[in-house]
Amino acid sequence: MKNELPMVVIVVMIRKNQRKKRRRNTKALAEKIIINYLINKPMKIINPQNLPQTLVNLAERDEYSRGNAHRSVTQLIDPPQISLLRREHDNEIEIDIADRLWALVGTAMHSMAEKGADAEHLAEERLFTKINDWNISGAIDVQHITEKGVTVLDYKFTSVWSVIYDLKKEWIAQQNCYAYLIEKEKGLTVNKLEIVTFLRDRNKQKAKQDPSYPQSDVVVLDVPLWSFEEREKYIRDRVKLHQDAFQQFSLEGTCSPCSDEERWKRPDSFAVMKEGRKTAVRVLTSAEEAEKKLKSLGDKHFVEQRIGAPTRCADNYCNVSQWCQQYQQHLKTEEK
Repeated sequence: MKNELPMVVIVVMIRKNQRKKRRRNTKALAEKIIINYLINKPMKIINPQNLPQTLVNLAERDEYSRGNAHRSVTQLIDPPQISLLRREHDNEIEIDIADRLWALVGTAMHSMAEKGADAEHLAEERLFTKINDWNISGAIDVQHITEKGVTVLDYKFTSVWSVIYDLKKEWIAQQNCYAYLIEKEKGLTVNKLEIVTFLRDRNKQKAKQDPSYPQSDVVVLDVPLWSFEEREKYIRDRVKLHQDAFQQFSLEGTCSPCSDEERWKRPDSFAVMKEGRKTAVRVLTSAEEAEKKLKSLGDKHFVEQRIGAPTRCADNYCNVSQWCQQYQQHLKTEEK
């Protein structure tokens, strides 16, 4: 394994440093070594469409850093398997600059947020906390601080469908983790969470025809605020999940797979087929419905189960699907 460091190597490195008479705490030294190996290297940007080099330069000069932390809040929310595979293959991952453009716009918005700060609005503050011997950090876009408490705002460039459908679970978790950091590390009370969405694909004509469709390119969403105890439990559970996965991956090269929800898996479907016909007679959402339909048809009909595609993997949103045993097994199953 390229970037994960087995525990035995950590111990050897500690002893080597101790022989050099470095007066450091053993636990602190182990922590520093682990953090160094958890840091992702800069991604390799490719430009197959020959877009302007200035865009490539901008992506390569991304100054994002989670600081001296084992995980950032966003990494903590991500499945452990994705984080571990990204570090294992960080020098092999290639990112098309065309797929990074909206992320670059988001980075520019963060810079604008800093310029828009005032006495009541604190922008781009990174906070740190320690959970079960791991340092966790979170960069908060904006904190609106008043005598009544703190409103946490997060900027997101996203699709209009993110506003039309239910609020994403990971957005809710992210904002509540930031609230936890503020209350624990700054001693302030958080009384409101908001996400400011910038809709990159809103259709103005559709907005005129449908009053339920977003009526503005910018929509502010209220986020449910968990209790402090709920937030702390969530973070502790996620830290333990990542720590267990890190240890397993270091020793065995494997870890627990992503859930269907984490893979953005579409529901399975059941196609009623007829011999000699390529397209389905009917596609239904359950086996029971398909069997019922089958009984109403003549001979030479049968039911074909179609496994829902894991969109996150299939479209490589995780950037590591080609090295993921779970996804590769899924492809083999599809071939059968």
